[in-house]
Amino acid sequence: MKHSPFESSYLQDFVILEERHGPFTRFPRSEQLPRLARALKAEFEGMLPHRLARVDERASDFHKLERKVAVEGFCYLINSSRPDGLLLLPLLDRDRVAQVAVVQQITEETPSPHIS
Repeated sequence: MKHSPFESSYLQDFVILEERHGPFTRFPRSEQLPRLARALKAEFEGMLPHRLARVDERASDFHKLERKVAVEGFCYLINSSRPDGLLLLPLLDRDRVAQVAVVQQITEETPSPHIS
């Protein structure tokens, strides 16, 4: 079973685990996603200038674009430097405000064909 320590000051002593259901493997486990999302959101917004951290549906398109660039940069850096194997993507919510999203990687194992 795959497991990786999650390194964040917003979530202490946390290990990311995979889950298996038949031929499907999910990483991270489904029940871990909300806690990971909260910790990564806090990590991201904690390093932003206040004007970008508070961008919401009322913000100008310019500030929404600034936040989108910040989210993309954060996801790029996290994906290239985290040893825990998490994958993050920038997503726009319904108000066109960029958010950090944790990707649950789902893989399916298929039996190898026997060649005789």
